[in-house]
Amino acid sequence: PNPAGSSGPRGKWLSTEVEINDYPKTARWKVTHKEALVSITEWTRAAITTKGTYTPPGRNPPPGERKLYLLIEAETPAQLKEAKQEVKRILEETSAYAAPDERPAGGGRYNVV
Repeated sequence: PNPAGSSGPRGKWLSTEVEINDYPKTARWKVTHKEALVSITEWTRAAITTKGTYTPPGRNPPPGERKLYLLIEAETPAQLKEAKQEVKRILEETSAYAAPDERPAGGGRYNVV
């Protein structure tokens, strides 16, 4: 697809972002894996691109970079909404089954002294 906001043969593309950096590793992998992306794209007709850099908890992304996120682009608001909902569903569903040490934040097993 054309970059968000540019005119293409069928009009303007709409875009939204979903930050995935702080989800467990298995959830990030699942939602960025080719099989999942192709499935969402075929169903919703939206384009999904992985952008940014993975940043470990408690750290800031490198200068000029952003935390890992998905850019979702579509021609209609309905396509955009469906794609975003499906991405979030996969993230939440996969996170629920993630190993406890993969889950983000709050308390950990160990304290660094």
